[in-house]
Amino acid sequence: MKLTNLAAALTLLITTACVQHTVQKKPTVDPATGLQSVSAFGHRVVFPPAVWVKGSDDGAESEYFSSGDSRFALWEQIPKGQSFDSWQQMYAVQIVPAENGTAIASKLLLDTTSVFIGSCRPGGFESVRLSGSPTEGTFLFICENVSGLNRFGYRDGMGEVAIFRFVGTGTAAFKIYHEWRGPKFRFLDRDSWPVSREAVEEAKKLIGSVSFDIVHE
Repeated sequence: MKLTNLAAALTLLITTACVQHTVQKKPTVDPATGLQSVSAFGHRVVFPPAVWVKGSDDGAESEYFSSGDSRFALWEQIPKGQSFDSWQQMYAVQIVPAENGTAIASKLLLDTTSVFIGSCRPGGFESVRLSGSPTEGTFLFICENVSGLNRFGYRDGMGEVAIFRFVGTGTAAFKIYHEWRGPKFRFLDRDSWPVSREAVEEAKKLIGSVSFDIVHE
């Protein structure tokens, strides 16, 4: 399985049991609304296009990658022309089937936090809860400088900003995130971040508008 970022690598930590499932190659786009949707394990996620999409045809502005097995389904998008080995922006949706989705969402949050802490230089990680509870909700993650990680396109001297939303239901857990990578920076120096204030606010709003429902496949 190809893994393209820190968040995606965490799928290997989830070990819930379910039937095998073939992951759809890319999101379905509603031509009337522009909203995208993906389905797996009897659940559907509906979400707006990525922050970088300016036109009506998302397929013309994004590259796609999907993966999954009996434990999870994952869909990633990056701007057209970027590589999954050296991306600068990424937008992703993950579905994990679970009998107690709330507990798994909490575990996803803890594991994501642990990976970021372990991959950033000491003292260079910050986490800000934007909404929700301490165990489920929307969070801003800051890694000022990656340290000792030379995979997934990461290297020393690179920093990352990410917004994650973790949601749990009675039958599944969901993780939605938007990430930006660039040269290392300082958390307190907002102008040095690899993403503008406007893009962070826009990503926060679009991730907050994502909806979830049950479907019959």
